[in-house]
Amino acid sequence: MEKDKYQSIIQTLHAEFFERFKAPSFARTVQIPVLEGKASSIIGARRTGKTTLLYREIDTLLRSGISEEQIMFTNFEDDRLSIPSGELGAYIDAFYAAFPDNHNRPTYLFLDEIQEIGAWASTVRRLLDTKNVTIFLSGSSSKMLSKEIATELRGRSIATEVWPLSFKEYILAIKPDVLAMRRSPAQRDILKHLLESYLFAGGFPEVIQLEPDMRRRILQEYRTIMILRDIIERYGISNTDLLNRLTMLILKEHGRLVSVNKTFNDFKSQGLAVSKNTLHEYLEYLEDAFFGFSMYLATDSVRKQAVNPRKLYTVDTGFASAFLIQPQRNYGSLFENAVYLELRRRNYTVHYHKNLSGTEVDFLISENQGPICGIQSCYLLESDDTIAREQKALDELKNERNLPGLILTPDTFIDLTLFAEGSSFFLEI
Repeated sequence: MEKDKYQSIIQTLHAEFFERFKAPSFARTVQIPVLEGKASSIIGARRTGKTTLLYREIDTLLRSGISEEQIMFTNFEDDRLSIPSGELGAYIDAFYAAFPDNHNRPTYLFLDEIQEIGAWASTVRRLLDTKNVTIFLSGSSSKMLSKEIATELRGRSIATEVWPLSFKEYILAIKPDVLAMRRSPAQRDILKHLLESYLFAGGFPEVIQLEPDMRRRILQEYRTIMILRDIIERYGISNTDLLNRLTMLILKEHGRLVSVNKTFNDFKSQGLAVSKNTLHEYLEYLEDAFFGFSMYLATDSVRKQAVNPRKLYTVDTGFASAFLIQPQRNYGSLFENAVYLELRRRNYTVHYHKNLSGTEVDFLISENQGPICGIQSCYLLESDDTIAREQKALDELKNERNLPGLILTPDTFIDLTLFAEGSSFFLEI
């Protein structure tokens, strides 16, 4: 039988995994929902810690009394594995053959880099229908995006987005003791300094404690790998110069309004082979790869969203600072990018808003029932005029749409991300 040829490698990989297994060294606040009859899919940019979250789930199972024999972890990029398309079922059947008691008890399958196996989805659906099994899926964003999981599994999965470390996770990783300090001016000063470090370093787990030069080099390599594997190879792109220009636009112009029409004209005047449709396609590819994101004008008109400028943000502020000559001069835009990412982590729908007078609200956030709040991101409130300008836009939003508003400064960002109780980001409004 086909499963027989996999039984030896299953036993070898299983023994090796648990011999070297260690629980993750620092905490993530990301929670992976587990629902009966659905696979739990973990998606996100490269190097954000998706595999680490799988390890956390395994550690939780072991601590709860689940035996090692009930758990299978496989990284399908292991060069010792050669599983042809359509044979994932035979491979997993070999796991049950190696540990036959699993036929009559719960089992837990952790399938990492599942995109390396062709025709995997039908096997996952069969297992969910026929076995007492909990399945976790993770894979490279180049071949396993959320929309593809939804299509392949036809509603049999629930996806969790994994982002670089939040500010709170960053604190827990590098200086957790500061959160236990008495609330005081001293603690506040330390947290503000850490926020500056966070904006500069970003939240990719591997680099947060490295020296700036090494961190910059690694982040620049991340960018190269993401663009090459998640976009160029995936879509067979030949116009790599245009794609590189777009990635640099996102990294250097994050938080600013960008017009696709103006960008098209600028690129065309520089002699680049470009069309507006190509620009739209490439921006969509960058978003699918979790590299950069477009935030649109808040309007019910699709046409108005298409013709108005969009704001661009990157998946990590460290990415942006790694390509800026003097990133310390850009803390305002880095802070705005960090606010955007925090809102996305909390599953808000985010747009920017223009009042009737033309004043702009940086973020209009919505939940299922519609818009709930406007936010002005302001790293420095340098003068009374600055405060008045930011507040004016929020007052107009209140008058026009009856929505509350908040000027989000480093102080309020620290309070809401580290100390607010409950799940809402805006309990104090």
